[in-house]
Amino acid sequence: MTDKSINRALILMGLRRVGKTVMVYHAIQRLINEDLKATQILYVSIEERSTCFSHVFRASAHL
Repeated sequence: MTDKSINRALILMGLRRVGKTVMVYHAIQRLINEDLKATQILYVSIEERSTCFSHVFRASAHL
């Protein structure tokens, strides 16, 4: 995630409670500290089965 000129999606999969979310939060904070606008970052948790992907796709269209 060091080359910000590459637009990419990152999917992080693994066992529960091993620190995936914390790792993502740290990466997001680092990007913000490196002057990336927070409005350019889309974080989606699909932990909840009620996640509506049509809302996610609409939000990502504005990035």
